[in-house]
Amino acid sequence: MTSMRSSRSLEQWAEEFVRRLQEQAEADRADNTAAYNRLHKKVVEALNAILDAGPRGRDILEYFLNHETPQVRMWAAGQVIKWDADKAVPVLGHLLVDKLPQETAAMERVNIRMGASAYLEQHFGITNFDRNELIEPLKAYGIDVPLRPERPWF
Repeated sequence: MTSMRSSRSLEQWAEEFVRRLQEQAEADRADNTAAYNRLHKKVVEALNAILDAGPRGRDILEYFLNHETPQVRMWAAGQVIKWDADKAVPVLGHLLVDKLPQETAAMERVNIRMGASAYLEQHFGITNFDRNELIEPLKAYGIDVPLRPERPWF
């Protein structure tokens, strides 16, 4: 029997990845935790299928670095940083400091900014949870991260 995963094309998985992230954002805005968690599993499944496609999957994730949906950019950059930090770090850095779309709910902002921060901290080897430790590394990529002694990223 053919698995559901192998019966879909890479393009279908890419569409699924974007659609599920957008649906997850809507669930986040509606404070629907059950739907959010259910969709998370679908997002991970689609992402794994894209990654399993090798270089073609990598190309798709790099293409998603410019997607209009912040969650798509964050998830894509979180993978791309593993093979091309020069492409991914600026995307993640901008997710930390740039204004997010107006419809972005408070918990969405938390998820986006903390996710971007976590990928960057892992990449730069920052283990002390001091958000200001990203200031200097991101400056090298042309991203001005203000010193924030008390205020969180969101």
